Amino acid sequence: MQKNPTLIQQHYRRADGSYMNEIERVHEAAGRIIDAEASLSNRVREAKENGSTWDEIGTALGTTRQAAQQRFGR
Repeated sequence: MQKNPTLIQQHYRRADGSYMNEIERVHEAAGRIIDAEASLSNRVREAKENGSTWDEIGTALGTTRQAAQQRFGR
């Protein structure tokens, strides 16, 4: 399956109309992962503070209670 180069370019266009290079796209993706991890940690903390169990959180994450608790139970 070939990707449409026009759609790819539009996705990586900056506000000034220029395009990101591959390293800039890697950096941007890494930043999104960091932000998502921080958001996930905050949501898990809030869920625990509001009475959710590790079993419920693990299920929501598609993992076990033990894995969720090891990852987020600080």
